[in-house]
Amino acid sequence: MPALSQALQARGFTKAHIFPDNNPARKQKMQDLFGRQAKELTIEVVFEFFPRYSPKLNLAEYLIHLFRQKCLHHADHKRNLKEVEDQLPGLLHQKQFVPQQQLVNILQHIENLIIQT
Repeated sequence: MPALSQALQARGFTKAHIFPDNNPARKQKMQDLFGRQAKELTIEVVFEFFPRYSPKLNLAEYLIHLFRQKCLHHADHKRNLKEVEDQLPGLLHQKQFVPQQQLVNILQHIENLIIQT
């Protein structure tokens, strides 16, 4: 995370919203990490924690679903786990795993879910 806040600051950002889940271990770790950096960086970090048990609001859940659809849906059931593991890096390093517009659509969907509640 230090590289993230430094990169954002270098690009001229003055504020960053971080959307972690509500896992207590990660929550405290991230707050501690960014708290230490706040002394040396001018970027303001705001944490927006997801409600507990809210996979529909978590972008990572949608990306995991897309990955399963694109890469594992038609996988041969006779392959062992090692073969699947060996194939994953190549699939993930494709030029554009999730097109930009699809990512924008997912984020708009999540935003609409938040607005409706």
